Amino acid sequence: MSVRATWQFSLELIIHNKLLRSPHRTMNASEASMFYVPFYGALASFCYPLQINFTFPINFTEYAGELSTFLMQQTPFQDGRPHVMTLGKIEREMRQVGYPIIPRSHLHHMVFVGIEQEINAKYRKVYTSSLTPLIVAPYPSYGHLLGTSDTIPTYLETLYREPRNVFILLAASTRRSNPFRVILLDQFAKSATRVSYTDYFSTRYNGSMTDTIWLQTEECNNQHENETMSWMKRSVFCLQPPGDSPTRKSFYDAVVAGCIPVIFRGNSHVIYPFETKLNYASFTVSINETEVVHKHVTHMLAPFKPIHREKVKTMQQGILNVLPWLQYNYPPDHNSGPDALDMILQEIVHKFNI
Repeated sequence: MSVRATWQFSLELIIHNKLLRSPHRTMNASEASMFYVPFYGALASFCYPLQINFTFPINFTEYAGELSTFLMQQTPFQDGRPHVMTLGKIEREMRQVGYPIIPRSHLHHMVFVGIEQEINAKYRKVYTSSLTPLIVAPYPSYGHLLGTSDTIPTYLETLYREPRNVFILLAASTRRSNPFRVILLDQFAKSATRVSYTDYFSTRYNGSMTDTIWLQTEECNNQHENETMSWMKRSVFCLQPPGDSPTRKSFYDAVVAGCIPVIFRGNSHVIYPFETKLNYASFTVSINETEVVHKHVTHMLAPFKPIHREKVKTMQQGILNVLPWLQYNYPPDHNSGPDALDMILQEIVHKFNI
């Protein structure tokens, strides 16, 4: 595995570069089954002054309008042939005022690939006149399988050879962004640390299991990605509470590190990538948020203590079965083996009935 400081909003860059090297690419428009539009909408939006009192050189609304005009002048688009675009930010942010690329009604034969679909159907209807299809893709994680179809199985075979002496890991910043997150942070306060796995256990490890660790992550820390992945590779369960939105990049970091993700269910169904093909129940633990909020679960250790070791092994095998499909291989060429892009292309083919 290659650990890199991969930005969680870099999906547009990753998909574009992988498609440029894809064996499915053709330079003959008449042969194409679909067309990819490399418009970096999310990346551009970071340069757009939504509520800022000073001016950036990029006007996102203007560029989005230019893109629409350009597309409507192209014969494949005029003919209604399938087009695909990637969105690196969550759908709600890309649909709100100031990010006008999705709501345009004439993009009805455009499919978007994004990291999170809005869970509130009412909001989706408000933001757009037609519910533009969205294919949910994995967040880019810190970990990338390295090599080819022949070498990747070697990593999978060695993933659980090292002892995992942390029972439950919470890798999260100190940001108290929502009430549910606050409950978990308070429960884990006594086990908080900012140091690396090696430094933490250099004087503490006696061969026994440590119940809980809160790794207080610092996004601007130079070695943040290496420290996070090292902790996850030595942990059994990784909590994934909602942050600014229902989903987290950390979910995919955990999968690549072999740490069983623990997700928390709210009132609305959160769509994860490729749900029709991957059995999430086989490699995740799901807990109802209300059980924690109403103190039915007094501490997060309680739901996990009864889980038998054989059940843990079964879920770890479940991770091995799905891991390649929930990450993006490195290097981004067609010899690097199957990964999330293959699943995304299958979803696109299904959407357009190609």
